[in-house]
Formats: sequence, C-alpha cells, structure tokens
Amino acid sequence: MRPKVALPDTKVALPKKRYSKSEMEDLVLSVCQDWKTAEEIAAAIDRDVVYIKNTILPYLNNSIEKMYNIPHHPKQKYRAKQEKESLK
Repeated sequence: MRPKVALPDTKVALPKKRYSKSEMEDLVLSVCQDWKTAEEIAAAIDRDVVYIKNTILPYLNNSIEKMYNIPHHPKQKYRAKQEKESLK
C-alpha cells in the first residue's frame, strides 16, 4: 500500500508514485523501526524487491543496520539504526 497524498482542491487521497531521496529515506526508516526483510519493506512502500535491494538499501547503508553481517544471507533483515544512549 502506498502512502496517500491529498490533492489540493479535493478530499481524495491518491498514492504517490515518485519520491525524492529524502522522502524515500524517511519512508523506509519509518517502516524499519523493527526488523524487516527486503520483501516486507517493498510490500510496505509498494515498490519492487529488486529495486529495494539494489538501489534503496545500499543508499541507506549509513542509516540502517543488518541483522547478519554475512553477504547475501537468505534471512537478512534490516532496521533503522538505534541511537545508543550515552554513558553518564
């Protein structure tokens, strides 16, 4: 399901087809608050899995973390990096 975008002169909300890089980053990070597979991320933002794996996830490399540090792990999951609490 795509996020809805309201038209200025109507109350009807239509799915947005194109996102800027910052909008896409915010969207994926909001989906990835908990561990998600690439397939789950793709379904949540209504994009192709190949596009997510080849374009979006490498772009977000500094903002997301992987569950497994093994390349091409079949059960790989991603989540937004958690801010570590500073020690006082």
